[in-house]
Amino acid sequence: CPNSSGVSVTVNALDDASFTYPASTYCADGTDPAATVTGVLGGTFSSTAGLSINAGTGTIDLSVSTPGTYTVTYTTAGTCPNSSGVSVTVNTLDDASFTYSTGSYCVNDSDPTPTITGLAGGTFSSTTGLSINAGTGVIDLSVSTPGTYTVTYTTAGACPNSSGVSVTVNALDDA
Repeated sequence: CPNSSGVSVTVNALDDASFTYPASTYCADGTDPAATVTGVLGGTFSSTAGLSINAGTGTIDLSVSTPGTYTVTYTTAGTCPNSSGVSVTVNTLDDASFTYSTGSYCVNDSDPTPTITGLAGGTFSSTTGLSINAGTGVIDLSVSTPGTYTVTYTTAGACPNSSGVSVTVNALDDA
């Protein structure tokens, strides 16, 4: 007694777990990037230790993340869960360290040149009254107004940073 029956079967595709960030590389002091989900919404974000990430939004807190390269994973919560990963790099700020041989000079001393111990190629600046070469940091003491100044060195690398050193220019004694 042959017989037959039918069963309906639905095959669902895996959820679309696509997402992006505005860029792949960030500086530690940058604006916290948020993920843009182009697939199924409502999933969760995760990464390895060191990257501070909001599991619900995918926003990365750059200032508290450890510099390094990470894979951010987005996992959907739909009918057929799926996941995808995006690589994100958090870079440290450039090293803007520099020094002068001393912190105090007389207007008739030899013009001091800074020693850059951080990333070279930045620019030097100070307030009005201190004559300083922006490219080399050499201070022209003979044309500087006596006073105390902060010399600022700003790097020009991938993640610019700056630091300051106090320099005093003293007038000659009244003989």
